[in-house]
Amino acid sequence: DGWFPEQKLSMEKAIELYTLGSAYAEFMEDCKGMIKKGYLADMVIFNNDLMTIPHDQIMSSKVDYTIVGGKVVYKGEGGDQP
Repeated sequence: DGWFPEQKLSMEKAIELYTLGSAYAEFMEDCKGMIKKGYLADMVIFNNDLMTIPHDQIMSSKVDYTIVGGKVVYKGEGGDQP
């Protein structure tokens, strides 16, 4: 819930700011920050859908995959071979 409810962000907005917003901050929004053809394929895949699980379960989510440059560089316990 946070200390100042009027300043909270939706999960969608938080993810947008963390991904596209970070790319924008480093002047790379033309090649990263989105899943889009021609963009760098750097991403993390969680075992839960962060958009639908209760907020109190987000911190217990685990990383299934970390993908950098389109290659799997980490496969967690729950990740099946892609």
